[in-house]
Amino acid sequence: MAERYKRYLTSGVTTETLVYTAPDDGVVGNLGPANSVIIGLLVASTSASSGELTVELVDHASAGGGAPKTVRLAHTIPLPASTSVDLIPGKLVVQSGDNSAATPALTGDKINVTSTQSCDITISVVERV
Repeated sequence: MAERYKRYLTSGVTTETLVYTAPDDGVVGNLGPANSVIIGLLVASTSASSGELTVELVDHASAGGGAPKTVRLAHTIPLPASTSVDLIPGKLVVQSGDNSAATPALTGDKINVTSTQSCDITISVVERV
């Protein structure tokens, strides 16, 4: 499989906002989940006031047919005014695949960001093509 490097931008985040969804490989029941690697997630405050930031990863599959599992990558961390924070300086694998529902469908892991002050998000990712 080939890979491509992409960048995703979201500006003006002030409430819980979906900033990335792992792309699927287009085939339910394929050999396995499609994997992408987030190689950087940068949050830049665009406010003159400091705030707090929460970043969550929502799993693509339902837990036993229930709601998808949500994991906090960062929880109410300080976001100083007019600065930036590098939240994922390493690598984070995100997946897309069968959602484990009674009628299977392709879904992808999601990254949600919540901020109490306005901020911009830049995500750098390597996606499987």
